[in-house]
Amino acid sequence: MSYDEVEKLALDLLPILLSRIKALGGSQACKIAVFLQSQPPFSLIENDPLEVQKAKATQAIEDFLKV
Repeated sequence: MSYDEVEKLALDLLPILLSRIKALGGSQACKIAVFLQSQPPFSLIENDPLEVQKAKATQAIEDFLKV
């Protein structure tokens, strides 16, 4: 697998991971939310082939943090 394929797979799996974290509830979900908030947002570069996936992943993280 190329780096781009691995990155795309990770971004595609992120919403699933976040929904499972949300199901945990309690302090674990809170710790993960704090961790995600401390991370820089995805940088979107011009002509990035993964730009759409990064935008979807960013939206999934933002939706998760609203809970």
